[in-house]
Amino acid sequence: MVGEYTAEQFHALPESQRRAWGLRVLELSGPREQVERIAQRAEPSGEKPVIATRGLKVGYERRRLFGRTKRGFVREVGDVNLFAGQIVGLMGRNGAGKSTFVKTVCGLVEPVAGEILVDGRAAKPGRLSALCAMVMQDVNYQLFAPSVREEMLLEAMQHVRTAEDAQRVRERADGILRQLGLLDFAERHPMTLSGGQKQRLTIAVALMGEKRAVVLDEPTSGLDRHHMLQVGALMRDLADRGVCVLVVTHDDELAAEVCDRIVRF
Repeated sequence: MVGEYTAEQFHALPESQRRAWGLRVLELSGPREQVERIAQRAEPSGEKPVIATRGLKVGYERRRLFGRTKRGFVREVGDVNLFAGQIVGLMGRNGAGKSTFVKTVCGLVEPVAGEILVDGRAAKPGRLSALCAMVMQDVNYQLFAPSVREEMLLEAMQHVRTAEDAQRVRERADGILRQLGLLDFAERHPMTLSGGQKQRLTIAVALMGEKRAVVLDEPTSGLDRHHMLQVGALMRDLADRGVCVLVVTHDDELAAEVCDRIVRF
């Protein structure tokens, strides 16, 4: 226990004290104003997007299920451009189609209409899946191996032909784990890690696969300020490596801190 306060006393504490304790802001007007400023920023001039959507519609068509009609959902998406080295926040109300959009960009869902371009050329879902990594809100669905190190090697070892290549792959995996503060847990089962460590592991796997785009779905849901900033630092590290980072979020504080651009849904 740090202390006991009435609501009036707690609100009277200086913002610096609450931040030192790792607490979120009490008043969102400041972050929301910053988000609006970011949303007005222009795209980088003279740069070609790594991923671009043109005339894209996402969703699923109406279909019959056990004799009953299930209503479809289709959302028309404005042209979206994602550039290397940028963090783009995807923000909007629940049910607007944000998750469906990012699954489509990652090649997990077929588009209803339109196309997605990679380096200016139309790409099919298989190409998009090879290009993109997705960090789900519940990362437990993405971890399969019996150890952290083996999780890193699952895909890479499929392409190894010699013992020398295998050694280089292991060394590279350990180097990435070291950079993300996970090397000490290399022999641990992924399910024994904390939530933040699991999240870092899924990002490490994306780096191991040399993905050019990483999508994060609500990565700071339920996190305090300290861990929110940790996630923000991870995203910035990805962007500094030249990766396109797309984050689906309702978190105005996160978006105000780390996003370079905002796309409204």
